[in-house]
Amino acid sequence: MSHRIPRPAGAALSPAERRRSLVAVIASVTAIGMTIGLVMPVLALNLEARGTPSFWVGMMAAMPPIAILVCGPFLPAVVRRLGALASLYVGTGIGLVALLLFPVFTSLPSWFALRFVMGVGIALGWVVSEIWINAVATDRNRGLVIGIYGATLSAGLGTGPLVIGLVGTEGALPFLVGGGLLAISMLPLLLATGVAPPLRDPHPARLLPSLRQAPTAMTAALVNGATFSTQFALLPVYGLRSGMSAQDAGTLLTALMVGNIGLQLALGPLVDRWGPHRLLMLCGTVTALGSVAVPFVMHSEALVWAVLFVWGGLTGGVYTIGLTLLGRRFGRAELAGASTAFVMIFEIGSLVAPPLAGAAMDLWDPHGMLLLVGLPGLALAGLAALRARRMKRGTEPRL
Repeated sequence: MSHRIPRPAGAALSPAERRRSLVAVIASVTAIGMTIGLVMPVLALNLEARGTPSFWVGMMAAMPPIAILVCGPFLPAVVRRLGALASLYVGTGIGLVALLLFPVFTSLPSWFALRFVMGVGIALGWVVSEIWINAVATDRNRGLVIGIYGATLSAGLGTGPLVIGLVGTEGALPFLVGGGLLAISMLPLLLATGVAPPLRDPHPARLLPSLRQAPTAMTAALVNGATFSTQFALLPVYGLRSGMSAQDAGTLLTALMVGNIGLQLALGPLVDRWGPHRLLMLCGTVTALGSVAVPFVMHSEALVWAVLFVWGGLTGGVYTIGLTLLGRRFGRAELAGASTAFVMIFEIGSLVAPPLAGAAMDLWDPHGMLLLVGLPGLALAGLAALRARRMKRGTEPRL
């Protein structure tokens, strides 16, 4: 009788095991992305149908970032106690239970509480999946792997809203379908049994130390949070105020998302070849130039799609590159705390930028919003150029 010998703790994975581990977690995250893409508009449209003031609709959308900022410092301790695979199961399970309770408890305070709890569960899954990917990827293929992760997550987020056309927004059905997607997201994790990275001794999440240790990566997270959330929150409004129909204004996000999906697959391998700082200079510069170009192409369907494809892809690529930098900078024991700090800083940008962009839009109608996308991109390009120059001179370590 043969017995399977258990893998020693910390033993290196074979190339085939690395692929299996990465396929499992990336497939799981794609299904989670579909759930998020479905639930966000369903909640907003339900609240709008009830006649809920826009302020509270916006606050509902802010609950997941708030959950991450409140609970983020405790997530590494959860990962330390449970390990990577169990943490993903627990986080997804928390999100699943909260989602299925929305049709049961329908008062506005209940929905706020459930959205917060769901945000905690999704945050745990999000953070652990990114720790997992960086821990399993190697420096030779890290950019490629994270590029695939970014593209599939974006595809999931973009597919989620399409499900609304099949299930609608009223009643329990969209929540049941969302719960089904979360349940499906746990199935690929069965492939990861025995090949999940050991993460039982992570360092805590500390924002300021992480910012000092990896300023470019953390700045990339902040800039991407600010620019991405501003684009998604206000680009359709910008289209309407520029004279587009509501239907055409809605397609602006489609163009942005298609670019985000397509260009991640190209940017990932380029990180491995060109280095992250050179690519961040490119992405930051294009983010700024895109903000300048958008007003001049709004009334040409072909041009606006071309500009938004590139603008969205390179703006979204900032997150991919920042996450790659994070994996190069921190060891496995530090990844949990650093990744949590990375996500928290992203969410700070997501919370702060859209209200500022809305105010800027009111002051300079409609173009003020573009300042909150272009200026952070320009600042990131400048920082990346400065860091690249210092590394070339040998005054900073190469990362």
